[in-house]
Amino acid sequence: MNSKKNLSKFLPSILIYLVISLFVNTIYGQTNNNGNAEIGKQINVDSGNSMSNLREVIPFDDSWLFWLGDDPAAKEPNFDDTRWRSLSVPHDWSIEQPANPPPGGERNGGYFSHGIGWYRKSFTFQDSTKKVVVEFDGVYMNSDVWINGQFLGRRPYGFIGFRYDLTEYLNKDGSPNVLAVRVDDSAEPSVRWYAGSGIYRHVRLITTGYTHFHLDGGIFITTPEISSEKAIVKADYIIDPNFFTDQERQAWAKDPWKVKPDTMDITLLSSVLAADGSVIVSTESKLSLQSMRPGQRATQLLTVNNPNLWSDNRPNLYQLRSTLMLEGRTLDETVTTFGIRSLKYDPDKGLFVNGKSTKLKGVCLHQDAGSFGNAVPIAIWAYRLGLLKEMGCNAIRPSHHPFAPEFYDLCDQLGFYVFDEAFDEWTRDWTLNFTENNRGKAKFGYHLYFNQWYETDLRAMLRRDRNHPSVILYSIGNEIPDQFNDDGWKLAKKLMDICHEEDPTRLATSACDQSYVSSRNGFMDQLDIAGYNYIDRLYGDSTYVPERRRFPNRLILGTETGRQIHYWLGVRDNDYVIGDFIWTGIDYLGETRRFPSRGSSSGLIDIAGGKKFGFYQRAAYWREDPVLQLFVVTGEKTDNAWQSQSAELKWNWPTKKTVTVRVTTNCDEVELFLNKRSLGRKAVSHNLYTNDWEEVSYKPGELKAVGYLKGRQVVTSKLLTTGPATKLQLTPLSIPIVSDIQLFEITVVDKVGLNVIDVPAAVTVKVEGSGRFVGLDSGDLVYDGIFKTNTRNTYQGRLLVAVQRTSPDGEIRITASSTGLSSAISLVK
Repeated sequence: MNSKKNLSKFLPSILIYLVISLFVNTIYGQTNNNGNAEIGKQINVDSGNSMSNLREVIPFDDSWLFWLGDDPAAKEPNFDDTRWRSLSVPHDWSIEQPANPPPGGERNGGYFSHGIGWYRKSFTFQDSTKKVVVEFDGVYMNSDVWINGQFLGRRPYGFIGFRYDLTEYLNKDGSPNVLAVRVDDSAEPSVRWYAGSGIYRHVRLITTGYTHFHLDGGIFITTPEISSEKAIVKADYIIDPNFFTDQERQAWAKDPWKVKPDTMDITLLSSVLAADGSVIVSTESKLSLQSMRPGQRATQLLTVNNPNLWSDNRPNLYQLRSTLMLEGRTLDETVTTFGIRSLKYDPDKGLFVNGKSTKLKGVCLHQDAGSFGNAVPIAIWAYRLGLLKEMGCNAIRPSHHPFAPEFYDLCDQLGFYVFDEAFDEWTRDWTLNFTENNRGKAKFGYHLYFNQWYETDLRAMLRRDRNHPSVILYSIGNEIPDQFNDDGWKLAKKLMDICHEEDPTRLATSACDQSYVSSRNGFMDQLDIAGYNYIDRLYGDSTYVPERRRFPNRLILGTETGRQIHYWLGVRDNDYVIGDFIWTGIDYLGETRRFPSRGSSSGLIDIAGGKKFGFYQRAAYWREDPVLQLFVVTGEKTDNAWQSQSAELKWNWPTKKTVTVRVTTNCDEVELFLNKRSLGRKAVSHNLYTNDWEEVSYKPGELKAVGYLKGRQVVTSKLLTTGPATKLQLTPLSIPIVSDIQLFEITVVDKVGLNVIDVPAAVTVKVEGSGRFVGLDSGDLVYDGIFKTNTRNTYQGRLLVAVQRTSPDGEIRITASSTGLSSAISLVK
């Protein structure tokens, strides 16, 4: 119990938290992310496989209790948490808080609040024959974990997962176990963008027999030989054997020298499965393993005939079922998804995937998503990646750290090449002070922990992600100030060696923004691929050509670039350039300027999924099918060079106003028509992908562009004059996965259903029936309100709403309403 002294100390934060919790629970309801009505109660995680050795992965997201505050006694099992808030994880408490304006708020963080928070979860477990491990995919940051008051460990880095063995500390007699997690995100800034706070990724229990495949990288799948006729699949295993009885195991733990470990012959069985689950090929071998000697290794080879290869266009996937057996009894079994694909990098010709020349048409992304903060449902990412795919994007750079595991699963399924990045900083700041107090890129960032934790965290990322066919290269760091130092290459070499040791099948790089130094001081010589951020800062429009002359044998990649056309031409016109990653694909929270702006609008897509001018421009660069989009250039200057040019997708202007009409296209020619009258046909340079019609006199009606390739009409684009806004419209959006979360676009329309983009209507969303409201987002980042709300102003005439089904049966009723406009209602069966 808290003392009165402790209570008075934390009373202000408690009162603020209770008010916010009441508001959030009123809007979002008490049900959790999976729609279960009971939260915060003790749960029983025993299963139908109790008393067997089969591996189980048990979701552990529900029934957590949360308190925003700090009390050291909260780690104790009997601590009174009855007044704590009930919720499910993933959970980001920063996105729930009111805006934190200057001087208290921090602009790079988006003017959000942080602090210290506690999570507790009570559960029972009664199977004494199993090992029990808890696995966290990500906690931001400085997490301390206890089970039944026993300290398990601390992890400073908030962007990679970790696990703890609970087995010896569990109560297995039916009495409750209490898992407690303290999260300390009170020292800010800790990164240069929106950090979020809390257990913001998934949690699970993993139970196995005492003999099992090692949980940390125990299965590594590679494909050393690939042709159209066959592929060799190589499975490297690490096995932790233990054949003792419980009594023998306890005796060995007390005195390993008095108990002789058993050696037993077990069967290792590997089977490659097709997409429908059928077995394509299997192999088995006998292994002689010594008990209580973890980390014993084995390798098997399997041949897949006529393989379906994985690529961005054809993301074919297989599964490897791995089984350990003893005298016909299964000791452990698990299934790992993988793909069969080859990568070849040539300093003259660039990247080849499965023997085909491939340019990386990439974007950089941050992990947040509007009202979800960093606790992003996979349905949101499926929607976003679908938009990027539509734009012609084929590659993603998670910036500047590992993303959640399910993000990589999604890239496997949808066909994206992933440039997997580990860190944003190592040990130094750009101030280049050489004392022991190196401040780092963020004052309270990872540089404080790097020397102690970099090897653990880097190996964790590599072991977690190396079976994903989507992951094609690694980054050991982004714009690392150490690249500027004479001895920075030594640390780069250490990190590169770890990458090669853990995964010799993939190359690695670092995103260097000081290439005029790091290209010449030995730093970039340690990299498999020379990574260049903003190469035009060094060579202008010539981009990579002068660097190629200096270093003709280097593999060259634009690890981060801008939206200017010369970047794409530098990739398109030079075979040796592997590709580039534009900053950024989607707007994000943080890294903003003046309050009340809460994020960066540098994306090609806004934070609610709205397509900007840059989206269509990039589609013209990247897509192979005909692309054509009409705009009206407003002439307004953008806030900064990272933003798309000001252009409007509308044909409503003052009478007699003259405007500049622009097309972005990959066609050879475009003809413009106003109310069926031709305004001229113009050639479009493929070094520009745009052309303008200046001083077009506005007349209401239809503005139409017709695109031609080799004289043949192939595509059209229209802008229509709309009437006054009269109503709201709710449109369900398709996403390329099955999910309990459904997305809807809310638009402001006129009486005939045409979108009216310049009416900032305040829209309130209500969800009834077998669903619940989970998120509402506007593309407008200039906002001083709470993001967890069911009322927002439309931006460019639209909003994005997310609804979660809470029951497989029954109807969901979604209502969108706004003063002065007819409401929209959508019924979902």
